[in-house]
Amino acid sequence: MNNATDIALATGKAALNRIGEIIPIIGFAKDVYENLSEIQVARKQERLVKFVEHLSISIETVKERLNSDYISQNDFIDIFERASKYIANERNEEKRRCFMNVLLNSMTDADVDYDRTERFLRILDNLCCDDLIVLAVLDNPVKYNQTHGMIIPDPARNTYQTIWQTVSGGGILTRLLGKRDYEIRESVNCLFYNGLVEQNVMDVSLQTNGNPIHVLNNKLTIRGRQFVSFLKEIPAHGDAAVCHAGALP
Repeated sequence: MNNATDIALATGKAALNRIGEIIPIIGFAKDVYENLSEIQVARKQERLVKFVEHLSISIETVKERLNSDYISQNDFIDIFERASKYIANERNEEKRRCFMNVLLNSMTDADVDYDRTERFLRILDNLCCDDLIVLAVLDNPVKYNQTHGMIIPDPARNTYQTIWQTVSGGGILTRLLGKRDYEIRESVNCLFYNGLVEQNVMDVSLQTNGNPIHVLNNKLTIRGRQFVSFLKEIPAHGDAAVCHAGALP
């Protein structure tokens, strides 16, 4: 390896050492890191180094909230290894952030559940950026619409006239995201297959004289709401933002 690569990998090891000061068992992860680093091409090595650097900084900010039972078991090393592999192989930076968020949220969650974390990592690996955008919309349709310039306008009302309209979930999603029906439907089907959204997202209808964006309300399943919560950064204060293309957490 060249000198620049050696320096980068040493930087990653230093970050792991800092993590080890807070999470002693992470010392075993050094072997995982070294083994992964040796078999990866340069661009994947760089992703791995950035991951452990960012993880070191993030753990420092949430160390008071870490679940000591979860992070002290050998199973946690397996979770760390899985997350590291996903991140090293993921081309999209935003999805890499999401993988790290899943790991961090599992480390601070009150309920220790390694199987759930592994399931969420697998689900995330199966989703593309378009799927994550649709998921972000369904997490909070009103907020997404507002932060993107009210693409779906709130109809003006007056004392003398009330306009009622019937809208569908698919029709609103295609307008909101500027995509074709089959493109949206493909993402929704993928999300449904993974148990994240209700079955009728595209075909549900609503008759309203208010903002038609509400046709998309409450379309995440219980698993979907849990999954989305793990994709979000742990905020120092205020609301977390879901990780998806075009709106980083």
